Amino acid sequence: MQEQEKKIRKYANMDLVRYALTIPVILEHCNVLLGTKIWWMISADHAVKGFFALSGFLMYGSYIKRDSWLGFVKSRAKRIVPPYVKIVLLCAIGLSLVSTLPLTKYFTDAGLWKYLAANLAFLNFLQPTLPGVFEHNNVDAVNGSLWTLKVEWMLYLTIPVFFFLIRKTNWKPAYIIYAIAIASIAYKFGMELMYESTGNGLYQILGRQFAGQLIFFYLGVLLSIYHNAVEKYAVWLLAVCLAVYATGAFIDSNAFLDIVLPMSFCTIVILCSTYWPLGEWTSRIGNKSYEVYLYHFPIIQLIANFM
Repeated sequence: MQEQEKKIRKYANMDLVRYALTIPVILEHCNVLLGTKIWWMISADHAVKGFFALSGFLMYGSYIKRDSWLGFVKSRAKRIVPPYVKIVLLCAIGLSLVSTLPLTKYFTDAGLWKYLAANLAFLNFLQPTLPGVFEHNNVDAVNGSLWTLKVEWMLYLTIPVFFFLIRKTNWKPAYIIYAIAIASIAYKFGMELMYESTGNGLYQILGRQFAGQLIFFYLGVLLSIYHNAVEKYAVWLLAVCLAVYATGAFIDSNAFLDIVLPMSFCTIVILCSTYWPLGEWTSRIGNKSYEVYLYHFPIIQLIANFM
């Protein structure tokens, strides 16, 4: 019974943290889409990285409970895909009512079918807009939050590869994670150098994609693997990470701001999600943060459309 209560408390904590992470994302999108200037203590970028770190923490534990990699993939698809498909279809059909095109032209326009094909394949960047929809908004993308789902899926699929490497190399998991982190950092700064030398914004976009997020996802995996050891020093580790994060406003270094600062934040996120009873009340309403994440962008766009 005590173990079950501890498990309920842990996931209640995680639900509360997830809700907290959605706030800066929503506020940032309000600022971009509505032209507001709402300040928040946490950036949307750090919040997204926090989500990736939580995913890594959970996915390691989820994988070791499965009989095969296929069972692992099916379990993730069952959680991720139905709400995702629902929001894509809902926007494609429902937003026909605010399109500048007549309904007959809207539903026969190639842009609609490109939107459905690209977004249902988790390739939102190929067709982020719908014909005649949000053309006069500050941003015409239907749902700018969907790009992270592609990255999330790719990160999930690295977990079976990670276990394969452990079996084949006999390396300690930490060593493999260190190698992944170095590769991720090298990729991220490589993209930044390419952007600075060419001025092509595509390199900035690529820097935020899958390879650039590996370090945060596998930070979560690392903390999950060594969960017992981390728990022993959780208070001290939290104090150090809070101190590091508090210095972010005073240190102007790309390496610090892009790597050290978000890593300290991700560690804070996981510690607050798993070690202290922050929010048992959220267990009563369950985790709806994923749905909030999926729906908020088009809702804000609709508000902007009628302003």
